[in-house]
Amino acid sequence: MTAPTPAVKQVFISHAHEDNKFARKLAEALSAANVGVWFDVGNLKPGQRLDDVIKEALHASDGYIVILSPAAVDSHWVSSEWGEALERWEKGKLRYFIPILAAACEIPMRLKPLFWVDFTAMPWDTAFAQLAQGLGITLAPREAPRLWEQKQSISMHVGLFGLCWSPDGRMIATASHDKAVRIWDVASARCLQTFTGHENWVDAVAWSPDGRYLASASQGHRPRIWEVASGQQFALLEGHSDSITDIAWSPDGRSLITGSVDTTMRIWDLVTGRCLHVFTDVTKPLTSVAWSPDGAWLAATARDGMVHIWQFATKRHVRALTGHKDNVFRARWSPDGEQLASSGHSTVRIWNWRTGECLQIFTGHHGHVVSLAWRPDGKILASGSADRSVRLWGADGSRYVITPGMHRDWVHGVAWSPDGMTLASCAGIHDGQVILWQPA
Repeated sequence: MTAPTPAVKQVFISHAHEDNKFARKLAEALSAANVGVWFDVGNLKPGQRLDDVIKEALHASDGYIVILSPAAVDSHWVSSEWGEALERWEKGKLRYFIPILAAACEIPMRLKPLFWVDFTAMPWDTAFAQLAQGLGITLAPREAPRLWEQKQSISMHVGLFGLCWSPDGRMIATASHDKAVRIWDVASARCLQTFTGHENWVDAVAWSPDGRYLASASQGHRPRIWEVASGQQFALLEGHSDSITDIAWSPDGRSLITGSVDTTMRIWDLVTGRCLHVFTDVTKPLTSVAWSPDGAWLAATARDGMVHIWQFATKRHVRALTGHKDNVFRARWSPDGEQLASSGHSTVRIWNWRTGECLQIFTGHHGHVVSLAWRPDGKILASGSADRSVRLWGADGSRYVITPGMHRDWVHGVAWSPDGMTLASCAGIHDGQVILWQPA
């Protein structure tokens, strides 16, 4: 079992000269939290070279912060420092690497997928608390975390982009990079069935509520429905013009919704395979879709940075939840339907979707959060990220720790067993395994 990552001990702060005041305030706040800080060269001693002093300070630090501003983005010194620090972090030689936004500017492309803190979008204390959490610093006493750890893994030869449990909890279906959908027996880790026919890698898979059918969606534009008992394709759904990003069943199992890069969401009839309605309210590619537990509401996320909500009966777009930056990757209803969780750039948000109020923001991931799943009792939310980790969040603010560092690629799928006692996760093409997590 791997121990949780310890809090940072020494931080190297990289900044442009124009941001000295901001850097000094940050250094003082970190020092007050008992963190060692290096942020200014000061006067060089005779014979010392600036490059050597900076390299020595960087190598002596286990954390790195780059303060981003227009001046910093244009600075050769700053870019060379964060370039070397990023290389060390990617090689595991640096424990923490966090960009922070001190003034509005274009974030460098290589830094966009990482966890970063925006000091321009929130009060200083709130932003610093978010930064402290990202560095593993505890600013105030909190409840002791509860530990979950890896109990089993199912190894495969290709990467996975999605997974779901059968309603009886005995099997897991996976969506694969090799264009296939597979069903696995959890107890024996044996592949029971393989469904082929997709023309590109499969991004999403969903089991019908009665367990009779599997729906799957791929980078191709035609989702498919499979009959589990016979292993045959039941329906091919025609209508989308671009890749399907997500698929979800209605609670009664009679209909499906699909979201696509073509910016539309469609409702399909299971029996006829006919498209019943096309939603065209969103103008950017959709990234996920979800059906509320009572069947009365639909949700979708998109590359416009918003979570969209429709009333199913009227097909009317009723609300767009705003707060995420750039893309929103997933939205999932709580089991009681009262809250909606969404994920974006390194954060997870909990919404009162009826009022549009953001109730909680969870921080800690160091990359895009691309998968979400509520435990059936609604007490824990699981997330998977581009930082290759799985995290657990208590809906009531309780803390959980899950053994880190087990996946070797983006965690594209997380799913709870029906009894809520096992969490399954899967990752991309450099990984090829389903990991099962249970309480320690």
